[in-house]
Amino acid sequence: MGITQPSGSSAIVRIAGGALGAATASIDITSIPTGYTRLVLELSQVGVSASDYIKIRFNADAGTHYEQEAILSAGAGAPTGFTNNSDCLNATGSFENNNDGAVKLVVYNCTGAYVKAYTYELWNQSAGHQITLRGNWSITSEINQITITAQAGNLNAGLKYTLLGYY
Repeated sequence: MGITQPSGSSAIVRIAGGALGAATASIDITSIPTGYTRLVLELSQVGVSASDYIKIRFNADAGTHYEQEAILSAGAGAPTGFTNNSDCLNATGSFENNNDGAVKLVVYNCTGAYVKAYTYELWNQSAGHQITLRGNWSITSEINQITITAQAGNLNAGLKYTLLGYY
């Protein structure tokens, strides 16, 4: 019994992906087609050269349009929470100088003039961190660009990324 790839209006499309051969300041995924109901961005072997978190922006928007709340579970301690209204989607994760982190970002309501809701999960094995974040981007434009940067410094070589679109 095999698995059949969906087609037509329920298809999953790989929009972009790759791996960094060298440290770089950012990954900029541009010309994202419209019409997807969901976008899923996965990052693995995440590490940054001089920072403790990555930043993700939609459509190059640097305004304070990213409203989010998160729960941080760090090691054996009790989970802590935070909320913010920020100029990017971000969550601390102690990625500095290691490459064992992973991020999964799911953006909902991608079609039409709606606020874009998102969930963000981050894992960092060596630091013992797990972060679950939810929020929204208050701009109603469809997402046509996703930019991933480090808080400071560069994203490390070896970081792998995949962006999928769901119809």
